[in-house]
Amino acid sequence: MRVVRGFVFAPVVVSLMLTACIGDPWRSVNKKNTLADYRRYVQKYPDSRNRVKAEEHIAILELERDPTLDGYAAFMADYPDSTLGGNVREILEPRAFERARFAGTPAAYTEFMALYPDGPFGNRALGNMVFLEAGGFASSIEGLADFAAAHPESDYAAEAKKSLEAIEARKRGAFDRVGLVVRVSPETPEPSRVISAFTDRAQRQFKASGQKLVVVPELQTRKTTASLPKARLVIEHKEAPAKAKITKGRMARPGMHATTRVSLYAEAGGEPIWQRVFRLRLDTDQHFSGTSMLFNPGARGYWEGFFVPVASWQNQAAVRKPFKAEKQIVAVDSVGDRTAVLFADGEFQLLELADAEAAFPLAKYKRPKDFTRWSGVKILGRRVLIYGEDGLEMVGFSNDGVKKVAALERQSIGSVVAAVPHEGQLILGGSRGLLMTDKNARNTRRLLRRPVKGLDRVGNLLVFTDGASVYASTLELLGQQRVHQEVELGYEFGPMGVVGFDRKALVIGKSGVAVIDFANRDKPKLISKLSTKKVGRVADAAAMGNRVFLVGDRGLQLLDPSGKRVVEAIDIEPREHVARMGRYLVATGEPGLQVVDSSPLTHVRAKRSSTGAASPTR
Repeated sequence: MRVVRGFVFAPVVVSLMLTACIGDPWRSVNKKNTLADYRRYVQKYPDSRNRVKAEEHIAILELERDPTLDGYAAFMADYPDSTLGGNVREILEPRAFERARFAGTPAAYTEFMALYPDGPFGNRALGNMVFLEAGGFASSIEGLADFAAAHPESDYAAEAKKSLEAIEARKRGAFDRVGLVVRVSPETPEPSRVISAFTDRAQRQFKASGQKLVVVPELQTRKTTASLPKARLVIEHKEAPAKAKITKGRMARPGMHATTRVSLYAEAGGEPIWQRVFRLRLDTDQHFSGTSMLFNPGARGYWEGFFVPVASWQNQAAVRKPFKAEKQIVAVDSVGDRTAVLFADGEFQLLELADAEAAFPLAKYKRPKDFTRWSGVKILGRRVLIYGEDGLEMVGFSNDGVKKVAALERQSIGSVVAAVPHEGQLILGGSRGLLMTDKNARNTRRLLRRPVKGLDRVGNLLVFTDGASVYASTLELLGQQRVHQEVELGYEFGPMGVVGFDRKALVIGKSGVAVIDFANRDKPKLISKLSTKKVGRVADAAAMGNRVFLVGDRGLQLLDPSGKRVVEAIDIEPREHVARMGRYLVATGEPGLQVVDSSPLTHVRAKRSSTGAASPTR
């Protein structure tokens, strides 16, 4: 002990004061809790026992400033016992849910629930996982009902309820008899002849569908009314003079104008299931006075386009409201609960349609503006393939965004009209024939030189067309430049698209559609050939199990299991492209996108009632 000017210094006291000087900065820094103070502390006291704690605080503050799921995962890996991540964890929960939603797999939702077992998104994630594990209950209506009751918070619950309501509506309101009413305005010449023409046309179309059409008499008693079917097909026709007018700079001379409104009702006085207006205009010198316009040589185009729809229930209950796209859609593909819509400039959007009337955007691909043209899109796992006149591009999804990962230009593969995944490879059809490339679009070889206009898969057979015949072959035979079988349809039919389903192929042609059965691959059989008079202009088709839906100028039409007749017509607005999405069909075209629920159309057995209810599922 020593004395300096009256002060006594003891060694023990000096030691305590030094320790306090070392500890005080940490308490002060920890109290301020700022990134700058923690960094200064680590620099000034690199050997402090609190350095690790300071670095942990630095990491969490940096993460709070820019919270990301990957950053949080890295933080927890570095500091597994940390209690500092609670705030960031809560901030990131919505993002973690959206990541699981983007993945759209049961495993992704399971991982989310393990990370957030008690969070506000837990029940929603559980319901989504159950729905996806069940494949959207595409084959189990009973399971769909249990799901809707057990998981009301799921993103799929509202659609499940709509499906169940539509199924019940069909069971209650199905019919297989329709009453025909033809009304002709007084000023129309030859009214009896006009009525006979419409009646004959309607009866022939209904006979082909398997439904019964009953002519409703003009004069009815209470007894006859009771025996008539409640469903009504109403054809209203009128003809009147048309004045000269200028439309878009073109002069239309005076003449006659005919308007025919065709409406189908589930019951008289209700909302129409389906409605369409057909028009005809003839110049005065083309029209014979006292004769209906419909029997004039100039009416040929009118009759080629005229048709009446068939339906077995109020099928608008299966149709969701359409919504507009930002640009013209030129192709669509769907897998699971998501849909890719392609625009002509090669850009596309990946949408989730858990709510069929409010698409949730998952990703968007933007590409440089150029003169390339694209016409097809295909979802391949976590990649999307776009193809068309200028070759193909493979687009991948990662945490860094949506980027092109591979491309094959027109100079090397020509134009591409179809792409089909097959046996771990990607088969392309186009101007240079059949080509095969790997999943990374790197190693490409030609299988067949003949130009291809349509291509799809039926089992392990590749079925394709060159515009005259339909061919079927295996990869092994194609490797030898050989095909297994040929079905000739002719250039007049003009096959240009193929859709595989069950053990069959639907072939879309210029003059109609054809169905070929490949159950016996050595002897493929042409089952049916439906002309445009029966099905209209068909632009695209989609398979749902052993059933096929056609989309075209007559809306959406369902073929019976044999593929020989149309048994249901569903009125939709977009009529250019269609793809299957689980239990749903996604149609695109003008004005955008519209979803149709197939459950009540393909899975329901409707009860027959005393008033003429529908027969079993068609």
